Amino acid sequence: MDLRVALGFGLTASFRFRVAGIDTPEIFGRNASAEGHEAAELTANWLADRDGELVVRTRKGHQSTIGIGDGASSRWLCDVFGPDREPLVAHLHEAGHAE
Repeated sequence: MDLRVALGFGLTASFRFRVAGIDTPEIFGRNASAEGHEAAELTANWLADRDGELVVRTRKGHQSTIGIGDGASSRWLCDVFGPDREPLVAHLHEAGHAE
């Protein structure tokens, strides 16, 4: 997920994040799948329905761990919530697009 993050003092930066705690089908590379594109579309629609009103918690993943959503390869991780505190992860699970 690509997000523009407010750094404070009027500064922003764009980063690519992995949504923490889930594994979804791939949308890039050799392992790209139709299911991955469906999950991406569902995510885009969920985000659009919230009209930019989101709460995003970010953290750096641990370089020494391997597994689902734990920050393998030292990626930035994020938790995304709508204005009603509904987590994006729950929505993807309910729709069958995440493990």
